[in-house]
Amino acid sequence: MVVGCSSFTGPSVPPPFGIATGQLTLMEIHMSHYLPARATDPLTSWESAEHITTSGKAAQQRAIAVSVVHKHPGLTSFELSRVCPLDRFQLARRLPECGEVKKGPARTCLMTGRSAHTWLPVHGAEVV
Repeated sequence: MVVGCSSFTGPSVPPPFGIATGQLTLMEIHMSHYLPARATDPLTSWESAEHITTSGKAAQQRAIAVSVVHKHPGLTSFELSRVCPLDRFQLARRLPECGEVKKGPARTCLMTGRSAHTWLPVHGAEVV
């Protein structure tokens, strides 16, 4: 069972290529927005998304991302990667999934010299 999916009651649709995980099929998880893979992604992306979701790694990465944004608000994902154990690609994937942070204004990133969104905590959100 995927954490946070216990209330999903969608139709039982066979997942692409017959892959299933736990009590929910991959398609059910994707349809309920718990699996970060697009319907057009190749099988390897679906397998990776299943692994990172069911292993708990995505949740751990989200917790780290939220914590670092609360400690260092107003930085870009690349700048945040310099002050936490996640790389810029992991942060760029996880930050949009986090309800406790939001995109801030774009500015020139100190690491790349290009325009990039900053990340800010959502007011009232608690950090564990």
